[in-house]
Amino acid sequence: MHACKHVCMYACMQACMYVCIYICNMYGYMYACIVCILHVAYLLLVHYIYVCIFIYMFKSMHFIIS
Repeated sequence: MHACKHVCMYACMQACMYVCIYICNMYGYMYACIVCILHVAYLLLVHYIYVCIFIYMFKSMHFIIS
């Protein structure tokens, strides 16, 4: 359990540490880390999409003003 928690804290991102520990206890740390990595990748992708939309909106607004 302790080693599992330790692996999850360092091998996985801390964004979903509690979920990671829960999955870790249920299925093992390898599965938990895979889920964590996918979760973080998803968050980064969503964040990137929002940034792109914001930049596009800002450029559109700037174009309308000028």
